[in-house]
Amino acid sequence: MLDTTTICIVAIICLTLIELSKNGIEKSKADKEKFIAEKAAHEAETEAIRTERAKCPGPRT
Repeated sequence: MLDTTTICIVAIICLTLIELSKNGIEKSKADKEKFIAEKAAHEAETEAIRTERAKCPGPRT
């Protein structure tokens, strides 16, 4: 049979692993949100450049 100390150690390890996986998931979500925000900012900047260029007549250099 397993003694109480072994059961407690296994429980602590399991809880630690669960907590680490939660932190990893949260970090992954934050990284994804950051990427989406950066992509949107880049697209807005690109669109602003296109709009500004459209205002200028003449050949492109």
